[in-house]
Amino acid sequence: MKNSGTFLIGFHVPVAGGFSAAVDYASDLGINCIQIFSKNPRGWSAKPIAGQDALDFKKKRAAAGIKYVIIHTCYLLNLASQDPALRKKSVFSLAEELERAKLLGADYLNTHVGSCKGCPPELGIKTVADSINEAFKLCVSSPMLLLENTSRLRPSIGGSFSDLGAIIGLVAEKKRLGVCLDTAHALGAGYEVRTGAGVKALLKEIESKMGLEKLRAVHFNDSKAPLGSGIDRHEHIGLGEIGKAGAAVLLKARALKSLPFIMETPKSKPEDDRKNLAVANKLRVFP
Repeated sequence: MKNSGTFLIGFHVPVAGGFSAAVDYASDLGINCIQIFSKNPRGWSAKPIAGQDALDFKKKRAAAGIKYVIIHTCYLLNLASQDPALRKKSVFSLAEELERAKLLGADYLNTHVGSCKGCPPELGIKTVADSINEAFKLCVSSPMLLLENTSRLRPSIGGSFSDLGAIIGLVAEKKRLGVCLDTAHALGAGYEVRTGAGVKALLKEIESKMGLEKLRAVHFNDSKAPLGSGIDRHEHIGLGEIGKAGAAVLLKARALKSLPFIMETPKSKPEDDRKNLAVANKLRVFP
């Protein structure tokens, strides 16, 4: 029994105690990828990142062998909003988070695209693209921005890779954009990610709508909500609707094997991350 190649696996980890504390947390678990927030995820304001703190984080990351660092944007950001004030705040917040990701030496900045209540999906898609174009002009260089699929069903936007591909098609600097596949969200949006045929169909859609090279990361989550529910509720690996068999299919998919798998599973108990990591490692073993 063996693992096929280097397994890029990690968690969204806390930064209580500073950014460098996230590396300590990762080292203790034995993971090689992390996702963090660079600011309060439920607030607009952001404390400036001290240059020394950023330098210490990058040095500690290199020493610990952390291969990927992903930063997740705050939850308030809504790039599709038809409210001019909220959209403006979202654009400035995205530009600020791109700058913070660059300062911390992150590989990617991951974001949800947002929603536009009652507006046609086509208008929402254009609004997201316009917002990204504006943010890119405010931050002229940065780590790649990843657009994350959501569990929302039509007419909401972001639940399909067709939507995300359409957004990328309208952004001027396409090379600065990629996609993050969230497995729980995909199931909620109606993608059958529990079977080889289902994953193959999903990847075929990604290939046709934007090119498979745009897929850069996986949020590897089980789901408390069933297929096509439109509900976003994460569960421990193997204990939800995706289950152990479905999780194994995803872990062993050839097209995903070189991507960082980030778990955003519940942390109700101190040992939860360690247990989810053990399950993931066991399920990925090849005969």
